[in-house]
Amino acid sequence: MAELPTEIWDSKGAIRMLPRTLALELAEHDINVSSLAPGMVLTPSNQPAIDDPKLLENRCRASP
Repeated sequence: MAELPTEIWDSKGAIRMLPRTLALELAEHDINVSSLAPGMVLTPSNQPAIDDPKLLENRCRASP
């Protein structure tokens, strides 16, 4: 994969973890939390995964 700035990875991690943390914090109040995030998008940083059939299959299998 192409080298991406640390800030990109930090943001991706935050987007993934915030709803999980909120769900745990709010469960005791019977509040459900859900989230929606985009899957793989055709960008230069994803090109190696798109070009590799095995990586592409793994990525597609991980998305609903």
